[in-house]
Amino acid sequence: MRSIFHFSNAPQYLPATRLIGAISILCASLILSACGSDKSVTSEPVPVDPTPVDPTPEFTHMGLNEHVVKRLVLHNNGLLVATDRGLYRLDQQEQWQLLSSTDWDIYDIAIVDDLHFILSYQSRGGNHISESIDGGASWLEVPGGFSQYNETPKDESVEPAFRLLYEEGKLYGSGYDALAVSEDLGQTWQKLVGSWNGFARGTSLVARNASEGAVWYGGQGAFENPVLRRYSEGDLSLFEVSNIDDVLPVPSSVYGFAFSELSPGRVYVSGEGGIVYSDDEGENWHPLHVNDNYRFYFDFALFSESEEIFYTAGWDKNYESPQPLIVEVSRDSGMTWQSFQYDDADLLGGVYSLTAHRSESVDTLYLGLYKGGVMKVEFNRQ
Repeated sequence: MRSIFHFSNAPQYLPATRLIGAISILCASLILSACGSDKSVTSEPVPVDPTPVDPTPEFTHMGLNEHVVKRLVLHNNGLLVATDRGLYRLDQQEQWQLLSSTDWDIYDIAIVDDLHFILSYQSRGGNHISESIDGGASWLEVPGGFSQYNETPKDESVEPAFRLLYEEGKLYGSGYDALAVSEDLGQTWQKLVGSWNGFARGTSLVARNASEGAVWYGGQGAFENPVLRRYSEGDLSLFEVSNIDDVLPVPSSVYGFAFSELSPGRVYVSGEGGIVYSDDEGENWHPLHVNDNYRFYFDFALFSESEEIFYTAGWDKNYESPQPLIVEVSRDSGMTWQSFQYDDADLLGGVYSLTAHRSESVDTLYLGLYKGGVMKVEFNRQ
């Protein structure tokens, strides 16, 4: 358009009548361009929506039907799956291997090294901790379990270690209310905060920020209130997040947790009612993906250096009836979300656990379903 008024090829001197005539003819011939209109004279390109069409993911049901999948851990190019009927490994050939007794209703698993695992589980009415140093081929029960006792208690009950975390030579565990640490792989425990067999419904997350020496843990309190606490290892102080229920509904509970790798002080939390975040280590909270129908979000995955891509999937509190499997994706840091539903009306599609990894061109999610087994979901980024 800028060439319309460029006369570099015209004679240097042009009679006035011819000049007027030339301009008149030029304007007439360009009437569709609205000669003289401000709308036609612009050097800005016409904006084009840069958002690509989101590819439809590929769903693959991996088996373990009717199992409640409690925890998924990617390990040594395989997948460890803790269920209400034992511990399984999905190998590189996508074959299932049973690594424990099917009598074990597993709460959680901690990875010490390539072949060294620690399990917390319930079996035959009691709570136990066992370890394997050969990749699950054999197990040895840890005396005493998760409790304040150094030996197996006779008349006192051992509470469940709902969550385990092994980092830098220390094993952290959380029960109904207590956060404890063991420096001898569960043989003895030192309570850090809370109370043994406390008055609460139980914890559901433990996470540690090694750079800050802080451990976060939480779950649901005695009055069905969401509980999230931050324990500073250096100064032995405990900060309890009391206003997370400003953005999560009550009753609620917290489940998933992630530290931001880009913004110091930012943490993401998922729970009953959605996903929220804080930019000041829990002082104030903001909604990222919340709802009013109490849908459970046990976990989420975030990718990309700018933390733009989020994956999550939920569960409607339904223990026996089929429900749709719905994967939700955001590609703009949680501002907008897109849903993908798996077409199987008979599937118990409530998502109880989640893990994910990224290859060069594919994002792969593994979803643990409540009595529905394991589902693999692949998003092609190309």
